[in-house]
Amino acid sequence: MTSEKWLDRQNEEPVFSKDCTTFFITLPLKQGGHGTFNHITMISNQSEGQEVNLRHLTSGSWEVSHILAYDENTHSVVSTVDPFHKECLSCALFKSRCSYYDASISPQYQNVLLNGRGPGIPRTTFHRLSDMTKHKTVEANTVLRLALKNRRMPKWERRIKNSIHVLHSDSAPGGQAVSERFSLGWDSVLVSSDSVIVARLDGRGSGFQGQRVLQEVHQRLGTVDIQDQITALDKVKTMATTTKSIKIGDSKMYDLNVIYRGPLHCSLVTAKLT
Repeated sequence: MTSEKWLDRQNEEPVFSKDCTTFFITLPLKQGGHGTFNHITMISNQSEGQEVNLRHLTSGSWEVSHILAYDENTHSVVSTVDPFHKECLSCALFKSRCSYYDASISPQYQNVLLNGRGPGIPRTTFHRLSDMTKHKTVEANTVLRLALKNRRMPKWERRIKNSIHVLHSDSAPGGQAVSERFSLGWDSVLVSSDSVIVARLDGRGSGFQGQRVLQEVHQRLGTVDIQDQITALDKVKTMATTTKSIKIGDSKMYDLNVIYRGPLHCSLVTAKLT
């Protein structure tokens, strides 16, 4: 595999068949005008002297994030992807509580542990692959569930005299800040206690939106991603000041980056000053 920019997922471990003549890995696949997205590819060697056979098993303007297993008895490949693929085993499960999963497959490919990471309170369930609708709950996070159940929802204030806007982004190439994964962090405290408006951004250079978005930062790291963050901050401020149900007076805006905070903050300040 070659690329004019860089190869991502270099640490991905391929999934091999028992005789090691076939393996599965995610490779970029062009999807017309939508760009290139990582999909499951089967690579096999038919016999000595013949060319390697390469076959793409999935396609579309979405990405396969991880290949879990290959069941040779049913010729099935199990992977974690977004909801728009050929047969989703978990999409109909716990719809209102969980849509962000990771999973572990048993050695005989008969059972699976589903770790529901959000948007509801995380939970772990045990399923048989032959009938995913039946399950046993392994971990329900009961203590957290009861603690949150007894909390009141904050009252909606029509007027906020002084507000602070915080932009939360994962600035590393391939990172992801916007997802349905459950989280309770410092930004949650700011929102619930200090009337802070927090926005999450996945701009150019972020992952799971195809190679076009990911590789926009090639030789421009710290420039185009900064432009996206400035645009997002301006958009949040504009939305807040024009929305009828919220009237905001003096406001302060901050940028919360997971990676290389110093250089990004300097660039943001410079951009605002110039």
